Amino acid sequence: SNLSLHSYQHYITSSRCSVDCPEPPHKSKYKRLMKRLILLIATLQLIVTNCYSQWVQQTSPVNHHLTNVRFVNERTGWITTYSGSILKTTNSGANWIVQYSIPGKRMFGLNVVDSNTVYVVGMFQTILKTTDSGENWIEISNGPWGTGNSYYAVYFINEDTGWVSGTGQLVFKTTNGGKTFDSATVSGFSYDIYFRNASEGLVCGQTAAMHRTTDGGRSWNRISVPVGTQSADFRKLSFVDENTGYTQGVSNGKVYKTTNFGLTWDSLTRIPEASFLSCIFFSSPSTGWSCGDQNQLYKTTDAGITWRRENTSNLTPYGIRAIHFISDSIGWCVGDVGKIVNTTNGGLTFINSAMSNGPENFYLEQNYPNPFNLQTRIRYKIGKPGKYKMEIYNIIGQIQETLFDGVRTAGDYTITYNAERLTSGIYYYILSSDKEILTKKLVLIK
Repeated sequence: SNLSLHSYQHYITSSRCSVDCPEPPHKSKYKRLMKRLILLIATLQLIVTNCYSQWVQQTSPVNHHLTNVRFVNERTGWITTYSGSILKTTNSGANWIVQYSIPGKRMFGLNVVDSNTVYVVGMFQTILKTTDSGENWIEISNGPWGTGNSYYAVYFINEDTGWVSGTGQLVFKTTNGGKTFDSATVSGFSYDIYFRNASEGLVCGQTAAMHRTTDGGRSWNRISVPVGTQSADFRKLSFVDENTGYTQGVSNGKVYKTTNFGLTWDSLTRIPEASFLSCIFFSSPSTGWSCGDQNQLYKTTDAGITWRRENTSNLTPYGIRAIHFISDSIGWCVGDVGKIVNTTNGGLTFINSAMSNGPENFYLEQNYPNPFNLQTRIRYKIGKPGKYKMEIYNIIGQIQETLFDGVRTAGDYTITYNAERLTSGIYYYILSSDKEILTKKLVLIK
């Protein structure tokens, strides 16, 4: 009993059997207990981290509306603003600086070619360029305020070859880094542009306008998109590979998909309760986001078939104007009054568990026990009959299991959940209706 811990460890390690001996029962039990304790501590640390890492607000140096955001890697990115400023970060958004500004010139289009070359376009014939990561900006074009075309979109396939579009029913092309431009005609205002190579590109815009070129932009053909009788301006294009891309109708809330680089488009779904969705971005074939007015942010993990609204209570109450992800987990949203938020875990929805703060139609309790080993109970209450679904997600937003999906009458329910198919870790169980969702975290320790 008078041995120090160090002496005891020395005694244990030096007193080896000359042959393989069975481990003493008390020592084996102690090792198993310590292993589980270490795992529990690590898991609890993850819980603390993830509770506060859904959408984290970052500090903006301006309080003006933010219009676009693009990152070249996990640390370096740029933002454009209504006030004519260009913001930059080199530490994932922990700090943003005003790198350049033309007061009164609203900036809209932002294209990051590589870590050095960035193009920005905006109102009244504004085209800006940097080739040294923003240390210096070149004003390729800067027309007088209130005159000339305004540019909303810019896309370059390399430092020299790119296209600019906006008002005036024109698309401009340069092959010498903006020293000279040639133009071609399209119908309506153009809001976004994308090229998969030097020849083939798409431009979208007002009144469901979608145009495609196969000759580098010298001529454009109108593509029919099945919008029906509703108005459906297209503000953004998002492609996940050379053939598969998405756009959406601003006012009708519908998402459209192509698998042949814009030759044909299919209407996937209408996002429930959505209104004026102005941006869409897919980080992979299955995972994407849609955002717009009234603090709306939606996420899909099944290639745009179904969408869930994110909890964005720490975002602007006015609107989200742009979103960019460099992976399924790491991304940024920007919006009105200078709001910037970042997620490092896919922006999983995290909603207050208090009954008074939850939806009136249903209530979800914390599972018990939690943490648990293999089996736990999940209780929930349905106040209004309807169709409900409960699913299990991992911490990067991938669905693991669907516990039920169907009609539930009013009443109290209990699910005994067996997690034998899952590995140890943190998961989320989500109870949802067509209009509302509740989320809780569970911890599995095997």
